[in-house]
Amino acid sequence: MSSVYHAGERQYASGLAFEKATYLEGHEATAFTHMQKSADMGFTLAQIRLAEYYLTGKNGRLSREK
Repeated sequence: MSSVYHAGERQYASGLAFEKATYLEGHEATAFTHMQKSADMGFTLAQIRLAEYYLTGKNGRLSREK
């Protein structure tokens, strides 16, 4: 992360951390929630990651309606 403030960057970093935290129950849902918050704040990398979740069905979020 940079020293410049970017809205949603912290939520994105948290989402990435929860993706890798396989030792925590519910880590995928928590990662998704953080990514969604970050994407809603306009953070581009989170928007891309969230799109990947929807397209691949990662974290059980496959949705063809979106």
